[in-house]
Amino acid sequence: MGLFPKYIYYSKRFGISMSERENDNQNGQNEAWNKLLKPHEKVLNDFVGPLSMANVFAQSMANAKAAGLNPKVPTAAEQWAESIFEGWFAIVGQIAKSTGIKRRLLDRGLYDPIVESSVEWNEGLTLDLLDPVDRDDIEIDEIEEDQLIEDWYGPLGIEPQLLRRFNAGLPDKLFSGQYNRLFPVKIVMRTLANLIYSRDEFKILDSDEGQYEYDEILLEDLREESLKVAKYAKLRFEWIDARSGNKMGERLSVGLTDGSKKQNERFAVQFVGSVRNIGSGLPFELGLISLDEGEVKFTNNGVKFMLLSNPIFDTNDGWKTGNSFSKEEQIFLIRLIRFNAPQEFLFMQDILTWIGQGINSPKPLESKIIETRNISGTESSLLRSGILARMIELGIVIREQKGRKVTYQLTQMGTQLLSKNENQSDV
Repeated sequence: MGLFPKYIYYSKRFGISMSERENDNQNGQNEAWNKLLKPHEKVLNDFVGPLSMANVFAQSMANAKAAGLNPKVPTAAEQWAESIFEGWFAIVGQIAKSTGIKRRLLDRGLYDPIVESSVEWNEGLTLDLLDPVDRDDIEIDEIEEDQLIEDWYGPLGIEPQLLRRFNAGLPDKLFSGQYNRLFPVKIVMRTLANLIYSRDEFKILDSDEGQYEYDEILLEDLREESLKVAKYAKLRFEWIDARSGNKMGERLSVGLTDGSKKQNERFAVQFVGSVRNIGSGLPFELGLISLDEGEVKFTNNGVKFMLLSNPIFDTNDGWKTGNSFSKEEQIFLIRLIRFNAPQEFLFMQDILTWIGQGINSPKPLESKIIETRNISGTESSLLRSGILARMIELGIVIREQKGRKVTYQLTQMGTQLLSKNENQSDV
């Protein structure tokens, strides 16, 4: 007996009737159902007897209650029946998710990124899938929008700037010079959004208010899935470059991973988070995510940054302009740095000031860093290259090269930011 006839058997066994005509209409879907049910075939067979008995037990309990009877019921019997139902619901939930009823990340390991027909690098990570607000169809105020965000992606974590008000010992340090790009953080945020949206949810049956519980998203879950997305994106970007003659994919690939053990660990520690040094990693230091007893949560700013339209993820503009972030995203990130990483923001101010004064090439900048930070030349070189790479992505500095000579110049936004900072104004 094939899998699909078995499913019909299960349906009849558990009281789900199907007419001959309906059965005929379903015959064309046999192959799809075979694929869906094949991984669960053994457990479905194993459940037939126990689930039948649990159903009889539950119905007997309901009948006794309806008749006003109060028989003694062994606690072990209730616990056993409850465990059978929970196991059965879990299996049905897995099958339901495999039909695509929940948006979830495709396993990119199943696809070759250099084949044209393969899935796109941003599959499942675009705003049209992840934004809870249909912004073309409905107008809502800020309070309603915040409630929708909380419903979809909450509960939300606490912002670092709020923690700092109550804990003077909270670290306030410069970003590592190894954080040589910011774009990978957007990949991680969109990956987390997909994981949270597609997490298993469990309805509490005895709740009058329809309460739900959710599976936790652990840091290891986020690291594992982000690595898959980052590796696939890197290879796909290289394939796009080879076909288009563009080098945008090469620039975006900086900071991603080629799948090697060493690069995987570097990416996971720098752009997701360290499992040894909790709270380190660019998303944590920017205040985009937090950990609550091992569970990864968006902060309010984290969700808002994730939901900002990105020229690489959500449009084709980035491939034309060479920008990995929109202006709105750049301003948002600068504000995050100012409030969640004040020392980093002050360092950015120093760099802007020095460039504005004409100290705008690598060695002189490194000398100023050594002088003001009291660090070695090697540390200075790493800090200089890291912060300038990030500032270029933020749109406040540009890099110019003539022959072997490299210089940095302030953009219009960089000049405006420096002027506002000198006047003690907001960003």
